[in-house]
Amino acid sequence: MSLLVPDGTWRQVAHMRHRALGLPHAETVRLPEGTPGEWTIRNTSDPTQLSTCEAIARAYGIIESADVQTQLETVFRLMVRRIRHSRGLGALN
Repeated sequence: MSLLVPDGTWRQVAHMRHRALGLPHAETVRLPEGTPGEWTIRNTSDPTQLSTCEAIARAYGIIESADVQTQLETVFRLMVRRIRHSRGLGALN
């Protein structure tokens, strides 16, 4: 099984499927709704939107195991904290 995750804005990804060779025939799946995303670097009006890293972690939680998802989400949260700290947006915990 392969997991292909396009990376870009929501608009870019919607158009990417039609432009990239082979993608029009790829099966599209949608993650089940869950907790809101934790990507606090940019604002979003839709709390169900996830960063690419969050989406990958949740997909692997389904494909592999909840433990894999937890490990990936731990690294993701650390990355977010460090980015916020480097931009002066919050304390590094």
